Amino acid sequence: MFQKTIMKNNEITFNKFKNANAQQALDLSRIRQERNELKKIKLEIEKT
Repeated sequence: MFQKTIMKNNEITFNKFKNANAQQALDLSRIRQERNELKKIKLEIEKT
């Protein structure tokens, strides 16, 4: 019984980390995308 509780808690903790990592990956890709868009805008401005 106690062992089951520990395993369940470990699973919950693992899932929290997994979700946090997925969220960080999403945030990073969003940041990269925004940075690329800013670079394009900067290039457009430099052309004029």
